[in-house]
Amino acid sequence: MVATVNDVKLPQYTKDDRETMPESLQLSNFVKTNHILSLYRCEPANKEYPGICIPPSFAKYEALMVSIELHNAIGRPVRTRLPDFKSKGMTYKRRGDVVFVIRPELPVIYFKKKCQDKRTGKDIAFELGGGFSSHTGEITPQFTIVMTPFVNGRLAVEKAVRSPKFHVFSKRQDRHTAQTKKRHKKNTEILKMDTNIREAETTYQALHRDLERLKHQNRAMTQTNNILRERTMLLPEGPIKIALLYGTRTQKLSNFASI
Repeated sequence: MVATVNDVKLPQYTKDDRETMPESLQLSNFVKTNHILSLYRCEPANKEYPGICIPPSFAKYEALMVSIELHNAIGRPVRTRLPDFKSKGMTYKRRGDVVFVIRPELPVIYFKKKCQDKRTGKDIAFELGGGFSSHTGEITPQFTIVMTPFVNGRLAVEKAVRSPKFHVFSKRQDRHTAQTKKRHKKNTEILKMDTNIREAETTYQALHRDLERLKHQNRAMTQTNNILRERTMLLPEGPIKIALLYGTRTQKLSNFASI
């Protein structure tokens, strides 16, 4: 039975998945400061609502799954609720935190910036990043919007794309206080920490690959050594046998470093 948008299994994108995903989903009406994109939820939209630009090549798909992922989450993937749409005339299906846009036609989809459900009082627009700090080790939460095509009854995760990372704050503090320099310094420190983390992860992965290669070589060498020793035992007694047994003896290392 072919799955539909109502019952297809939803993917969970790991940090590696998000890092390797093409960053080709453009954002609209986000504020860019020092190469950092931010959304200030509590500032007036002035008819410039936050949105995403659908890639022209994605208009051919029967549906698109749109989700917001916590990009710098530590450990398991964390997904937040996709805001309700500000754009009209769309056909879509919401499944929990994600939304399937059916037969996408609009070049840009706009979201509500700040809004609450009148009945439940819950946010139905963007959620503040501060509520997710426990998932990021108290580092300023960074979000990314992911778009995954739905094709022939499956979600084509290999074709998924994401937006640049962005923050969600309440208001720009430098509009109300004299803390502008401190905020810029903090953002710079965050960028530096992100860079250091990426470099450390790259170094770790390289060392881990080297360790696995050396382990493989060591296993092959040990196997060869054991075979040689077994065959040496069949030789007649003499200096050649003694030398080979000595050369193939088992050696124990007192210290062993592991990653």
